[in-house]
Amino acid sequence: MRLAHFLARPLCTITLCCFLIAGAAIRSTAVAAPVLGTYNVEPTQITISGFSAGGFFAMQMGIAYSSVFAGVGIFAGGPYDCARHALVFGCVNNAVPEIGESIANMKSWSGNRIDNVLNIGRQRIYIFSGKQDYTVGPNVTRQVKRLYVDVGGFDSAENVKYVELAGASHTFPTAFDGAGDSPCDLTLLPYISDCGFDGAGDALRWFYGTLRPPNAGTLRGTLLAFDQTPFAGRDAGMDSTGWVYVPADCAAGRRCGLHVALHGCQQAYAIAGAYFLNNTGYNRWADTNDLIVLYPQTSASLTNPFGCWDWFGLYGTDFDQKSGTQMKALMAMIRQVAGGRSVVGRARNAHSPERNPSSARTDAAQSPALSGRPRRSGEAWAREGS
Repeated sequence: MRLAHFLARPLCTITLCCFLIAGAAIRSTAVAAPVLGTYNVEPTQITISGFSAGGFFAMQMGIAYSSVFAGVGIFAGGPYDCARHALVFGCVNNAVPEIGESIANMKSWSGNRIDNVLNIGRQRIYIFSGKQDYTVGPNVTRQVKRLYVDVGGFDSAENVKYVELAGASHTFPTAFDGAGDSPCDLTLLPYISDCGFDGAGDALRWFYGTLRPPNAGTLRGTLLAFDQTPFAGRDAGMDSTGWVYVPADCAAGRRCGLHVALHGCQQAYAIAGAYFLNNTGYNRWADTNDLIVLYPQTSASLTNPFGCWDWFGLYGTDFDQKSGTQMKALMAMIRQVAGGRSVVGRARNAHSPERNPSSARTDAAQSPALSGRPRRSGEAWAREGS
């Protein structure tokens, strides 16, 4: 079924098909958030990853803005553009999604609706699935690899790491016991589990090379709320508040990398609280490795009751292109954090650190944590105008 026909179906059908996980109560946050700050970000060290619906969306961002991202991580997510030419059920439930039309669209849109697909060949790709995941499933994630390498030929096998973890269900895997986490072999809220496997660390090491060990104690950095409304319209399906983790040295002006971490359905702060922010392990690695972590947030609504990222066209048929509503919003946040093009909301938060040129690292090689693998020019990012 084509996307337009799918979107014309009754809301109850869309809800059953699109939202991968069900059952959490919707609650709102009343945090009064300041303006998102600007930091001394190395533009060649920007990466993104996501879980479930966030994994689908991370792949969309990585392909549509391939000149921006040096690494893309897909945890339990499916192929780019899948929902345009298939029932959403055909993109999840351990199905085998067809990828031929997705590949054809990528080639047709290259350099226009999406960045030039030749950029993808410079990206490091990380793909993860639990072997016992029946919500998305390894058949789906294998198609992601085939799109990138075996069939699509957009990237080389040496740039793609594929992991299937025995005993893991539809969950984000960690190697520490976070308060309130679910068992690794069960698909339960908050969909984060101590599986004895550090998913965040494995992905970040794949992107950046050798890293310092994570901070397993009290973190030195700060998790800051920020106002998302300057970046997203009222009908973008995004919460008014997002979050960003800023290590102490990055706040002091050091040249740092930037990783964007996208939650899955029902994992947004306004729905589930701070589990995804605190329990995935990204902040532990960021704290010791000069890495800012941006956590954009969706919102729940009647049409999107579980706060999923739009990988199926809920906010427009250009959902996975540079002109997509949520795609543009995330890109505007990234430019703001990284001090790129002028965007609405660029004014500095009074509580955010001022850059100190005398103390800033002017070369990523000066920061041992960020001297690893991402290899691409930041010039295209600086010029990007969508």
